This record gives sequence, C-alpha cells and structure tokens, in this order.
Amino acid sequence: MKKFTSLLLILTLVLSLCAVSAAADNDTAKTIGEETTRDMFFDAVALRESDESDPITRVFRSSGASAYTSYATDELSLDYYDATLYEGAWKTFDNEYSIALPTDWYTYEVTEDEKDFGILYSFGKDDWVLNISWITASSMSDLGVKGYDDLIEVLNNQGFTGIGVYEVNDFPYPVVTFWNPDSGNFFAVFADGKGGMNQLCFMPATDEAFQPYIANILYSLSSPVG
Repeated sequence: MKKFTSLLLILTLVLSLCAVSAAADNDTAKTIGEETTRDMFFDAVALRESDESDPITRVFRSSGASAYTSYATDELSLDYYDATLYEGAWKTFDNEYSIALPTDWYTYEVTEDEKDFGILYSFGKDDWVLNISWITASSMSDLGVKGYDDLIEVLNNQGFTGIGVYEVNDFPYPVVTFWNPDSGNFFAVFADGKGGMNQLCFMPATDEAFQPYIANILYSLSSPVG
C-alpha cells in the first residue's frame, strides 16, 4: 500500500500538488525498465563519467547570467551526468520534456485524490519519491506570477531556501530549484510554454544517498527524446 502525507502549499496555494507516495505496491507496480522498450533506454555509452566529486553542489548553487531572469544562473548538462550511478531510461512527459530515470524505479499509480492536488505522475523506490505536477496558468496568474523574477520573489517571500536558476542542456526554459525547509523536499520548476509551470518534487531530499540521483535526473532534463 502507498502512504500519503501532505506538504505546505507551493507559491502559497499549490505546494500541496506534491502529496507524498512513500512505497510501491509491488504486486501491481511495474518498474520503469519493465515498461520501457529497449530503444528508449538512456544511452550513457558516449558520456564520460562525471568528474565532479560532489555533483549535487552544482544543483544547489548559481552563478553567471540569464536572459530570462535578473537572478544569477548556472549551467547543468549531461557533461555532469554520472553514467555509473544507475541504468536509466528516457521518460517523456506530455511531449514537452524528457528525463532519464532509473530503470529499477517503480511507476506508481496516481490516485484520484492525488490528481486533485495536481499530481500527474509518481515514481520511486523504497523511500525515494519523485512526483511530477502541473501548476496551471490560471494559478500562476492568480498569484501574480508573470515570469521568472516574479516566481523567485514569491518563493523568497514564502520562506523557501536554496533558490537557484539553471540553464539545462537544450531545454528552452530555465529551471528554478529550491528547498522546502520544513519538509526537507527539493523542487524543480520550469515553464510549460503555455503560461503554466511543470514541477518536479523529490522527497526526502535530505537523504544524502538520494541527492546524486536528484542531480543526475536534473542533468538529463532535455527536449523530448524519441
């Protein structure tokens, strides 16, 4: 059985989009590897092993400049992907973006209650969970968020920490990452090109063994694959 807890609202109203799935029902859930055709397995052969001794540090800090926001940005790319960490498979979402997820992670069924919170997809293994949600354009408008600067201002005002802005691979929109200091969960949000925002929620991100996986997944974010 899956277990659920609720979180604080993101952007005041919608952080509860990220309800927690804590465990897979192994009798019904399939792994990503079982669901994926072999030609969609992540091809890590051409990638060098990451030379970053602590790759997660690049996810949690920023520097440089961006045309999208006045906030400093850094670059994340497949150059920093650690191909030895796990066997990955590409998952593409709504023909908007792809990420490489571990093939031994489970795809969890999203319940109607979770869908009401905006959760579209849920993946994970044991205590590690990635929930993928969508924040609608109307919700963003209601909050006065018209761009990245507005988003970061709201996050700062709501007490979220470790805010970073990143350019990632060939992805057309910057990615904003931040911590919820109360729950210890880590978020990545980025525009959907329609006025709304896609949201990745990693929990529990305070687990140091989970952090390199979070970094790898963000390093792999790209335009749709396949």
